[in-house]
Amino acid sequence: MQTSSPNRLITSLSLAIIATLSMAGCASGTNSSLEEPSVTANAAEQVGYSQPDLMFAQMMIPHHEQALEMSIIALEVSKNNDVLAMAQGIFDGQDTEIQQMKSWLSSSSAKSAAEQMDHEAMGHGSGQMAGMASYEQIDQLAELATPEFDKLFLTLMIAHHEGALEMVSLIEDSRNAEARTLAKEIVMTQK
Repeated sequence: MQTSSPNRLITSLSLAIIATLSMAGCASGTNSSLEEPSVTANAAEQVGYSQPDLMFAQMMIPHHEQALEMSIIALEVSKNNDVLAMAQGIFDGQDTEIQQMKSWLSSSSAKSAAEQMDHEAMGHGSGQMAGMASYEQIDQLAELATPEFDKLFLTLMIAHHEGALEMVSLIEDSRNAEARTLAKEIVMTQK
């Protein structure tokens, strides 16, 4: 029985060495199909901004800028602590998102996609974006005092956020990880 133990040990070690060498051979490039998933995953995460991503940024920047404008008015007019906290949160969060989307529009993928984009298809010629307040409503908001101001501010902001949630569908399934992350953040903060 003692003679079989060394033989079993040698056989086990031999099998382990053969398995290790076989696996090393596959990983060294003789079978490139094993490497493809990680390369593909990395390439997908580094993909540039698509036309829908850029279209979203071009529409959402002025949309967010209007929310900032309404928030600044709220911070100056409202006396309601909840409204003031909401306005400050909108100002802090959306200003950062505007800067992020502006960087998308100045990226190399934006420059190459710009040649292919049809500006009419992006909604520039189709009137008002979803949830945007009219100039008259903004003027009316600026003229009111609390509590009438608070009611109109909240009414306009609810419609504004609903419009943003509608627009975010453009990037929810983006191939670009940053765009998908922004979509999730917008949904979480504006729902």
